[in-house]
Amino acid sequence: MPRFNVAQIISSGGLYGAERVMLELAEYLASRGLGSSAIILESPGATDVAAELKRAGLPVEIVDGSPLSLAAKVRRNTQRNGVHLVHSHGYRPDVCLALARLGPDVLKVATCHTWYRESWKLKLYEVMDKAALRTFNKVVAVSPELESEILRSGVAGSKVSFIQNGMDFDRPAEGNRIAIRSALGVHDDEVLLLRVGRLAAAKGNDVLLDAVAELPAGRRWKLVFAGDGEERERLAAHVKTRNLEDRVVFAGFRKDIRELLTAADLFVIPSLKEGLPMVLLEAMALNCPVITTSVGAIPNVITDGKAGLLVPPGDAGALRAAIAALLMDPDLGKSLAANAYQRYLERHSRSAMGEQYLALYESVLQRQRS
Repeated sequence: MPRFNVAQIISSGGLYGAERVMLELAEYLASRGLGSSAIILESPGATDVAAELKRAGLPVEIVDGSPLSLAAKVRRNTQRNGVHLVHSHGYRPDVCLALARLGPDVLKVATCHTWYRESWKLKLYEVMDKAALRTFNKVVAVSPELESEILRSGVAGSKVSFIQNGMDFDRPAEGNRIAIRSALGVHDDEVLLLRVGRLAAAKGNDVLLDAVAELPAGRRWKLVFAGDGEERERLAAHVKTRNLEDRVVFAGFRKDIRELLTAADLFVIPSLKEGLPMVLLEAMALNCPVITTSVGAIPNVITDGKAGLLVPPGDAGALRAAIAALLMDPDLGKSLAANAYQRYLERHSRSAMGEQYLALYESVLQRQRS
């Protein structure tokens, strides 16, 4: 018998950062002998996430319905499976758990990955989420910036913790590099710049396009966007405005991110807002040189000039200069990537993250029992 049972709960738009944190954590807990399961609220990415959990041999249930119906189904799941602690990832499951009335015997932990404010609806969800979080036993931030914001929202300081994301990665076969570059239309003499993530305003993709549009003449390059979202059409129009049609590829949502990173020569994160992107850790683990903005927990992970290059968010000129520097000096990129790989091994593996969450769970359960 496991010493306690944990259910992860999420609403998913696809296999992005929060989903992958949840998957890594669920697998780690199972490897440590705990009861580990998941509940997924009906959403566009629910079946993909459920498939990954099933592949790992973990119990999973997809639930749908109105907010109150979802809350009732989640409550029944925890009762049926003898769950001691539910761990939520995102505003929708946070609110669902606040409505579920799980009772004092089922504890609630939430991880805040980030909040987006591109529309009035997302701003409303953020207000609802912050109110819901006050009912949780523990709230985890993935960056110091988020930790400060959670504290300002009224969550008691004794409830708030900071845990950085972690993940384990399998290195793809080297032979995939040539095939992937060819499929993307990248020639042997071109540098592949890779951007991975949702095509959303907060991701700073238009800043990246402005940066590359005025790169100095020199090495040939191609920029690949792996991801999809509401900004797709606007960004495509921006590409035409900047005369970049032959330099930019929109590859759509991809499941082969590790293979793409292996094929890439340079990984770029131009985001205006982030927590700690899991794909950044992947790039570090796969020795891909990184240029990223100094937002969220990223500066805690990437030391500028040592493990990558950091630029201010929204600064197309600084981003252009950083890209140009690595285009002109590939050896610098290799040195930065080697340092980033060592930092990943030391601080950002799945076990490093999992042990911190396990200690947090045990402390919350111990407090309940005493």
